[in-house]
Amino acid sequence: MPEGALSGELREAVDELQAYLSDQLPPLLVLDSARVLLAHAPELGAEVVRAWVNGQLRAPGTHVTTVDFLFHAVKKFQLLARLKLVDPQALQSYLEGVIGVLVAQAPPVEQEALRTFLLQASEAESTLPTQVQVLYRPPTGSAPVPGGAGAASASTQLSAEVATNLRHFSLLLSRLDAAGGRIGGGDEARRAALTEQAPQLLAAAAQSATTQTELEQHLASLSRLGLMNNVRLSELFTTLSQGLPNWAVAEAPAHDSAPVQAMQRIVDLAADPARAAAYFRELLSTVAKQFNDRSLPRAVQVLEVARRVLAEGKVEKTSADLMLGTAHEELDAAQLMAQTQQAANLPLLRRLLNFYPALTPEGLLRMLDNEPDRAKRRLWLALLEAHGLPARQHALDRLEASFADAGNAAHVAWLQRNFVYLLHRIRPAADEDPLREVRLVARCTEIGQPAPLVREGLIDL
Repeated sequence: MPEGALSGELREAVDELQAYLSDQLPPLLVLDSARVLLAHAPELGAEVVRAWVNGQLRAPGTHVTTVDFLFHAVKKFQLLARLKLVDPQALQSYLEGVIGVLVAQAPPVEQEALRTFLLQASEAESTLPTQVQVLYRPPTGSAPVPGGAGAASASTQLSAEVATNLRHFSLLLSRLDAAGGRIGGGDEARRAALTEQAPQLLAAAAQSATTQTELEQHLASLSRLGLMNNVRLSELFTTLSQGLPNWAVAEAPAHDSAPVQAMQRIVDLAADPARAAAYFRELLSTVAKQFNDRSLPRAVQVLEVARRVLAEGKVEKTSADLMLGTAHEELDAAQLMAQTQQAANLPLLRRLLNFYPALTPEGLLRMLDNEPDRAKRRLWLALLEAHGLPARQHALDRLEASFADAGNAAHVAWLQRNFVYLLHRIRPAADEDPLREVRLVARCTEIGQPAPLVREGLIDL
């Protein structure tokens, strides 16, 4: 791109976008520049990409191909849509135009393959790659090997540069503050706009900090903007969770979206075990709030952060066990019962239940043993049924052990009735041998057994 061909705002926008492609600026700082570019023809976007690629290829020691750089550039632009910084449909249409121009510049025999390759990069995805998965970062000139020391070094340099650059973060805030001043409707409209942007702003603050002090400085900057008037320090995780998608893949762990990374980052920056424990408690509270607000997928994503915090030993085990011992009590009983009636949600519900010791099959059966409240007994049985085969196996084992119980006969019969109820409510595995169950349940139908137990036994048999 000839120097001087552009001027003013457009020249600045092009420079910022090329710095963004080189990972020198985070996505939030190029929002205005992206909007400026989208207002122009795709030919300009293609020229921006082509000029950036040529600059990378001139760097000494470069081992990355032109096609790889093009793919990387398209992916970086698509990231703006996945972060909801620009309209996804408008960006998709624009990128298709850019790709058309770039493909036309390639040799005819390579055009079809290049078009397919770049269109794959432009497609909107349901998962958001973490910022450290970028392809290349100049001016080092050396292509990092994926997963190798080079990639780790580049990621470290990027994180340090973004984290220590408070000027960039302040620039972001000043731009948002200026944008807020243009919002009509007075202070109420401005507060509403800032609240809507809160998850994204808090994620940027957390991800760009390398110490607890820097995080607090970023939060202080947000406070001066007026955001923290509506977001208390004790509700950081709740606010971040609002930026999570309200869906999740049932059998897969939560992907590292920006809010998930930010939550993990906040815990990682905890200066002492007591603070880490407080953050863990807030994560548990956020799980409950999202679940009670009928956002089970969001609750599970936050839960995976809490699970990772435990696995990494960030919280002392005794403290974590104490908190987990009562954390399930914050979950709304009516919502738990409602979720057991949604077959499509059962895989996610099981992930939630298995996180709390009291809501595992073993824990639920223990609570069921001496539960005087009929409504709670129904809930525990419904949750056990939601667990499926693991709960069935535990019920069968408990039924077998109950015949050796020399305690109160009436109470033992009552327990056996619950176990047999679960056996006929939960279908057995296809390869399960029924003889053990038949022998045990048949004993529950013998003459002299209480009528309710006999009834359950006959239904199962």
